[in-house]
Amino acid sequence: MYSRKLYHRNIFWLNHFDIESKQLLLSVERVSNHLFEHIERRHDISVQSLLNIVQGLYTKAIRPFEVEVDDNNKVVKIVIRVPYDNDKDISMVIRDGFIVTYWFNDKTDRHKTLDKSKYEKC
Repeated sequence: MYSRKLYHRNIFWLNHFDIESKQLLLSVERVSNHLFEHIERRHDISVQSLLNIVQGLYTKAIRPFEVEVDDNNKVVKIVIRVPYDNDKDISMVIRDGFIVTYWFNDKTDRHKTLDKSKYEKC
């Protein structure tokens, strides 16, 4: 049985999360079926645009705000938020070489409704 744990940068964070997150980001080659269907319905961004955003991060330091780790404390999922345009940022969930999903945030959104109970404290 897996006991995956979630960590949030503003609650508790280990240094190796950033290193392993970058490795997971570099593994992205495609989007999930779920995401592809989402894009087909909404038409607010293209698959290629999402892949281009991720590829643009290959040479930059990234700061995911959430990670999920497996039983061995290895990062298996990241959630990152990066600038998209003048008004919006884009948040993306990445797992196993896939962009799983995305959503847009207003640049002014600071996520004051964060449910801290979902995350590990230490």
